[in-house]
Amino acid sequence: MDYVTTKRYVQSRYTTSDTSRNFRQQRVVWAIMKKALSMNAPDRVPALYEQLNQSIATDMTLLQMVALVPATYQLDLQNHPERLHAQVMQAPVVYSWVSSNGAWLYMPDYVLIQKMLDEIFDAPQIAASQPSPAECPAQPAAPAPTDTPTPTPTPTP
Repeated sequence: MDYVTTKRYVQSRYTTSDTSRNFRQQRVVWAIMKKALSMNAPDRVPALYEQLNQSIATDMTLLQMVALVPATYQLDLQNHPERLHAQVMQAPVVYSWVSSNGAWLYMPDYVLIQKMLDEIFDAPQIAASQPSPAECPAQPAAPAPTDTPTPTPTPTP
């Protein structure tokens, strides 16, 4: 998949939900990780980090990410992709809620989350489903109208 198609694939919410988008993002991250493992890329970590830093917001430092690398080798995901399982938190594990200031939020049901974690290894293997450009939701000709209010600037003292 080229960059533009991949970006549309992971960001689109026009025809699907936030949780569908999260699932697609997991699939793309898995594909990137698989490619990085196949390239034997430890010497490319700084450059890869810079690329990821431009595309993904995280508070992890490069050293924290590098510290996770030995765990990926122990899993031997290149030869055993079935060892990686994934779940997307969606209803009923989380439910929609509107805050007092009008923000749409997902609220967790911790009992159901614990149950989901207990059953994580029964979840579908992430390697079993690869991203496909054919699954990329079509982008509408014009942006869909929203009822989102326009923020009013607050004067600063």
